[in-house]
Amino acid sequence: MEKDIDFAKVFNSCSAIEYLSLNIACVWVFAQGEYEAPARLPFDLNCVKRFDLLELALVDAYELSLSISLIRSFPYLEYL
Repeated sequence: MEKDIDFAKVFNSCSAIEYLSLNIACVWVFAQGEYEAPARLPFDLNCVKRFDLLELALVDAYELSLSISLIRSFPYLEYL
């Protein structure tokens, strides 16, 4: 596995997505090693109106910081 995995690359081509459901437990691979969740994505996803977080454990600092960074990147979010 590469050390320079960038979580933002996953969303780079999703500019028209309106409904996003993310199982946060499946992104554990990004938490391995020294990777830290970004404060926010380097771009806004303006079309996302609904964001569902599945299996989010608020006791896991990485999952929580990743979730917050995604929420910050959805300026037109209507439902969480």
